[in-house]
Amino acid sequence: MQKPLNLVLKNYEDRGGIVAAVVQEKIAKIEKICPKLISCHVLIEKLTNLKHHNHSYHIRIELQVPGHPEVVIIREPKKGEIQSELLTTQVREAFIAGRRQIEEIIDRQQGHVKSHAVKQVEEVEEEEI
Repeated sequence: MQKPLNLVLKNYEDRGGIVAAVVQEKIAKIEKICPKLISCHVLIEKLTNLKHHNHSYHIRIELQVPGHPEVVIIREPKKGEIQSELLTTQVREAFIAGRRQIEEIIDRQQGHVKSHAVKQVEEVEEEEI
């Protein structure tokens, strides 16, 4: 990556560095398919729910690829919904979505996009009865 990883954790303390390790692991995988990755900004914010003791997370990942606008992945709970998945699972899923988008970008840039055969439609004249 041309610029260092920018990882921001809001209202969350990453004890043991588990979340940071998952982010580093997923960035390494993305860099394997896109070695020219310019930058990665990751925001993980813990949203507190006053009615419940459970917490939900807002995850935003911005990946900058040469020759293309930023790839932005946002994961957040629907209004009033509580997330049941672990934070690390949510981060992994967000990075998987980002990796898929970058793979599509690279395929388009290299001309490897699938082209579907165009069906020719024959015009059929209706016979009068």
